Amino acid sequence: MPGRVEYWGIQTVPVDEQGMLLRNGVNGGMMKRQNPEHKPVNYIAVESVDHYSKKIEELGGRIVVPKMEVPGVGWWAMALDPDGNQFAIIEEMQK
Repeated sequence: MPGRVEYWGIQTVPVDEQGMLLRNGVNGGMMKRQNPEHKPVNYIAVESVDHYSKKIEELGGRIVVPKMEVPGVGWWAMALDPDGNQFAIIEEMQK
């Protein structure tokens, strides 16, 4: 995929012209490890990063990188669950 970082998009199910899944499945991407401590991060698609950021904190998690725009894609935030596991949430831009 184009960009500053070497990144590969992975599709396990087809998408429409807007990039939306045509059936249930998992699509995503991979990049090279940036350093030895770099761990995989699971991204969860949500309808609203703002709403789910609040919900994460209400349920004992913590937002470690607040909502940021990904130009041409949408918005994302990085979080830790109550056990300290890292994950991210992403809200796709309405097209």
